[in-house]
Amino acid sequence: MPIDTGQQWVLAGRESELGAAGAALRQGGGVLLTGGSGVGRTRLLAAVLEEAAAAGRTVVTVGGVGGRRGSGGVRAFGSVAECLRWLRQSGGGQRMVLGCDDAHLLDEADAHRVYRTAAAGQLAVAATVRQDARHPVGVDRLWVEQLVERVEVAPFDRTATAAVLRARLGGRLDAGSLERLWSATQGNALVLRELVEHALDVGSLRREREVWSWSGLAGDPPRRLADVLLLWLRDLSAREEELVGMLAVAEPLEADAVARRGLASAAEALSRRGVVRVEQTGRRVRLRLALPLAGRTVVSRMPALTARRLRLQAAEAIEDGERTGPDEVLRTVTLRVAAGLVPERRLLLEAARTAVRRQEFARAEQLCRLVTECLR
Repeated sequence: MPIDTGQQWVLAGRESELGAAGAALRQGGGVLLTGGSGVGRTRLLAAVLEEAAAAGRTVVTVGGVGGRRGSGGVRAFGSVAECLRWLRQSGGGQRMVLGCDDAHLLDEADAHRVYRTAAAGQLAVAATVRQDARHPVGVDRLWVEQLVERVEVAPFDRTATAAVLRARLGGRLDAGSLERLWSATQGNALVLRELVEHALDVGSLRREREVWSWSGLAGDPPRRLADVLLLWLRDLSAREEELVGMLAVAEPLEADAVARRGLASAAEALSRRGVVRVEQTGRRVRLRLALPLAGRTVVSRMPALTARRLRLQAAEAIEDGERTGPDEVLRTVTLRVAAGLVPERRLLLEAARTAVRRQEFARAEQLCRLVTECLR
């Protein structure tokens, strides 16, 4: 049976970041944990604050982290103003640590108050910020003036993912299953946790003798995982939502073709945010969703008419690309068929031959059936 049924197992791949953050606090400074959505910044901050409290530091928190007062020395507040008022009344001290989750959400006034208090030596700051977000000036001044050490919290690589899964399962995962899990989650800690817990619940992740294996995700992502993925896609502009939809039904797409449809700015914004991944091979630049499971979730919740429109737009975008070989024909034909259209027989036959060559026999059979219907 798994040995860690809590959620601390996701810290197994964070020894380096945890060590760097703890060292910064022990040396009398602060730490700013920065990274994208779902990489585990909040959980890492909680662990850092727990270590500081265990070492005898007085820890005060805002932003939700450390809300449970189970650790001695941790005191949670609902606002920066309340926290700093208590600090003034208590007299402060160099051993006090202010923990703040999502410090990029602080308003300018609160961020400036935190900066001034830290600059006066009355506390050390341990905070998280989202990498792609605009930060208040006070938060930026913390690291510009070296009052905090910046520690990047990146997605897990394959090695860290293996360590995390070993901590959760109490045993080794076979190489193929590890690659499937990493490819599905791209090392995003939150998505990995949700997928692993779901796989354990349904039995697709199971132990055979001493080795664990995962057979993959059958069907669409379950509701909780889908909701997590949609949170990753929240606050999109209309053009960003359009591009996400096109990639969901037909990734990868050529960057130039996306630009010709007026979506270049959306692509750049989504790339900065980590939603879109850019792949370059020679002169060819293609775009994909950074999390493959996000595309499946978007398609599963997409209205039928929207899906039809986006498939047709994606087919046109592929045809506009520099390459129009057999693989591109198969993709455009598949998209048009999924949109309810029947391409001409010549294209159906060419696409069917390509599907056979790629050993996609179910798709080849579907296309051949359409050819037969065209002859009636």
